[in-house]
Amino acid sequence: MLPRRLRLLVILVVIEVYAASFVPLYNIAGESALNVFCLVSAIAGALLGVRGGLFVAVVGLLLHALPFGVLNAVDPSIVSPAAAGTYALAVVAIAIGFGLMEEWRARARTANAANRLGAGELRNAMSQLPMALFTLDRRGAFTMAEGHALERMGMRAGAVVGESIFEHWSAKPEITASVRRALAGETVTATSDLGHATVQATYAPLRSAAGVIDGVVAVGLDVTDQNAARKELEQVSQRDALTGLPNRAGLMRRLEAMLPAARHETALLLLDLDRFKDVNDAIGHAAGDELLRGVGERVFAFLGVRHQAGRLGGDEFAIVAPDTDERSATVLARTISDAIRAPFTIGGQELYATASVGIAIGPRDGADAATLLRKAEVAMYDAKRRGSAWALYAPAADEPSAATLALTADLRRAIESNELGLAFQPIVDCASGKVLRFETLARWSRRDREVPPSEFIPLAERVGLLTALTDWVVAASVRQLRAWLSAGLDARITVNLSPRNLLEPDLPRRIASALEAAKVPAERFGIEVTETSVMTDPERASRTIAELRELAIPIAIDDFGAGHSSLAYLHRLPISTVKIDKSLVRGIRTNESAREIVRATIDLAHALDFSVVAEGVEDAETLELVRSFGCDQAQGFHVARPVGAADAVRLLRER
Repeated sequence: MLPRRLRLLVILVVIEVYAASFVPLYNIAGESALNVFCLVSAIAGALLGVRGGLFVAVVGLLLHALPFGVLNAVDPSIVSPAAAGTYALAVVAIAIGFGLMEEWRARARTANAANRLGAGELRNAMSQLPMALFTLDRRGAFTMAEGHALERMGMRAGAVVGESIFEHWSAKPEITASVRRALAGETVTATSDLGHATVQATYAPLRSAAGVIDGVVAVGLDVTDQNAARKELEQVSQRDALTGLPNRAGLMRRLEAMLPAARHETALLLLDLDRFKDVNDAIGHAAGDELLRGVGERVFAFLGVRHQAGRLGGDEFAIVAPDTDERSATVLARTISDAIRAPFTIGGQELYATASVGIAIGPRDGADAATLLRKAEVAMYDAKRRGSAWALYAPAADEPSAATLALTADLRRAIESNELGLAFQPIVDCASGKVLRFETLARWSRRDREVPPSEFIPLAERVGLLTALTDWVVAASVRQLRAWLSAGLDARITVNLSPRNLLEPDLPRRIASALEAAKVPAERFGIEVTETSVMTDPERASRTIAELRELAIPIAIDDFGAGHSSLAYLHRLPISTVKIDKSLVRGIRTNESAREIVRATIDLAHALDFSVVAEGVEDAETLELVRSFGCDQAQGFHVARPVGAADAVRLLRER
């Protein structure tokens, strides 16, 4: 079609020629000659739209003015003024009418082209994304099926149009139920295995402009690869990196699944290497790891087809044996114990190891995994006490004394009734003596005596009160810290965690909740974990420490030098401070070797960008020595003994 301007020019030329020849044409054709211009005006509107048609009509009428004048001069009765006006209005109306029709048609053509383009773009996009798009009518019949995911679902685009989804996927109740719910007005998401794909689809009601539900629209995403990656990640997270066996979480999950499915009794054997710490001290951690791998291989070698072994952490292993009675479990324990006694060759030398095995039988000793594991642990410690290779769980070994029962009841009541207390030991800057923060220490004043932490904290661990005790200490500490901050004091606090705390997956969440409740900035609340607690189960401890650090909580390694880890290993953890154990610090006044160890530890820690605290500073000479070594901070009785909250305020203001 000609361009718009060229079309306008052609029509104007036609009108001009027509106007010039109008008089003779009128003499020949009469009033029919007027209809020619009406037709031209209609064509102009149809081709040029309202504005173009109106322009042509007005110009044409002006050009006709002269011929009309000539005709009127010859015979005034030929064209009356009223007829001329009517004619002019007719011409304008025809131009506008046909112009509107053209514009409506143009809009319709544009909309149709846009729809075709949009549909094409949609099909093109859907053909490249791992998705599928379905629309259904009220009866559940497919009205559209597009998307790249269709191929993996065993379908072709458009092939199912007209077919009922209730018949096509009649064996997939999650799909048919979701469609019915969407037809009822709900938006539903469901995951289904379709063909070679796992599809996560969202079904929503498809409504008309009036809001009436006309059908269903469903968008499915092919999540096959994501599911495979998630399953692989779950497998990795439930497997011990050192031995390749399931870790605690993985084995406990398997045990929970086995217990209800077992046709008969299920045995749980808990194996703990004897004096493994001594082995580690003698041959080093690398060789100790080799020994653990060797133990894992020997344990695995004696498993039955349905048995499952795992490493719980440290030097603890466990075996789940379904459909195994007491007699068969003791035979298995004796066999594995004998296998471990055989020498291991590590680093060219022979090493000997022994193990103590505790046996619990479910459901007799426990109907759930946690109870069965606790009973097996009781039996294992019973075997160690008696010097036996193995022991069956016996209720007598699990019966605490009357005094222990009373102490346990009092501790539970003290935690619940807020009867415990806190003391605060200052940690100061070596150079200036300024108090930088306080280490929080739990205290318990029982009716008859002061119960030392060395007594009630292990008790809390044994009787299952550790989590409650930790939560109390954290909550009380952040409340005190909030009070100091509200008073305008520049205060910080650190809290010690038990090795078992690091194995609690919800610990970071609980601490975060306590900080939020007290409106305490996380960077003012620190956590101290001992070196040995990190090494007990490095994988799980590292995960917990990382989650705490993500909250912006500073992490310190306590009692460094008392265990056998290295700063190089600790550098992998997101910690900020290393506290040198008092057993090393106390010896630097009289022992040259101790001085060199402490000096080297400080230098290496600084090289790794850790700050260093010297613990156990109990005299001025020791303080001066650690200061000369470049130690950043000090803690100990010479610096300040643990104090109550009021004295802590005084120290903050004085120093």
